[in-house]
Amino acid sequence: MFFPDFMSYLCNLSGCVQQENVTEKTVNVSDTNKTLVKKEETKIENESILPAETTLNNSLEKYNKTILSNASQIPKLGDLCTGEGECKNFCLSNRGRCESYCKGSKNELCKIIFLPQEETEQTEKLQEMEPVLKNLGIKIEPWDRKTNMAGDFLFENKNYVDDKIFTEFAHRVINEMGDKLLPEIGFNVPVGTKVISPIEGVITDVNFFEPSQDYLISIKTHESSPWIVGFEHVYNVRIKPGDKVLVGQELAEVSPSYGKIEFGNVEINVWTGGQNIIKYCPFEFLDNSLKPMYKEKINRLANDWEEFIGKDVYKQEAWVAPGCLLHNITER
Repeated sequence: MFFPDFMSYLCNLSGCVQQENVTEKTVNVSDTNKTLVKKEETKIENESILPAETTLNNSLEKYNKTILSNASQIPKLGDLCTGEGECKNFCLSNRGRCESYCKGSKNELCKIIFLPQEETEQTEKLQEMEPVLKNLGIKIEPWDRKTNMAGDFLFENKNYVDDKIFTEFAHRVINEMGDKLLPEIGFNVPVGTKVISPIEGVITDVNFFEPSQDYLISIKTHESSPWIVGFEHVYNVRIKPGDKVLVGQELAEVSPSYGKIEFGNVEINVWTGGQNIIKYCPFEFLDNSLKPMYKEKINRLANDWEEFIGKDVYKQEAWVAPGCLLHNITER
């Protein structure tokens, strides 16, 4: 417990002086047959008085020890800084000094500011195990004005979300369900479109999704990998958990979008689980050699679609990567 000043500490220790209640009490005096009025001092319940000088000195000594004890409990990095917030800010601009102090130290602040070696190695290992996508699950091609096809996309005036033929990662949707940032890229394509695997790996989950009456598929490059590449809103699934898959292998077909048979909406996501689920911009996991090609494909698809519907619906200048408005989203 911390006391801001000595008097509050003293009151907590021994109580404060309470004002005496003075009442008048009538007393009969038999020898004079007169009624005298006498003042009688009464103490309120649980009253306590200030300690004497010796006790006061002892209390002061205890108070000083309490203050020193509280101060000693505040974490610090030697003479460099005090408290977690101050030390984090200090070490941002004085990293070398902080690293020198923390080298070999068991100081808890060092563990907070600098990841232990084991955690650093785990982080590096996590990065090494990142999936490398060879495609985005469906075909994206230039708009064919004769067929109105653009790879797997069919250019038709449909009731797409915000009039978009595809919704970007982190696109904001506001509806009766509330306000949400979409944690995947969603492709509006005809029902029955084939969905192919973007990686070589193993199927870890095939789950039925009750609200939309279709399936979710999860793939990992290795069963021990923390990274998951997933597709949502598919049916006619071709695989099962434990199956090995190759790049380009058919996994399933795009299902009707919540019962709307006129089109489907398949979503691709890349994510890691744990205490928090973190979903990432899929484009950033494409093979580096494929990124220029897919950058051109995604930008051209957006431009072709805007020309087809006659209005601008994409703000490509706000993309942090093609098809992505943010690098990642944390879902708690």
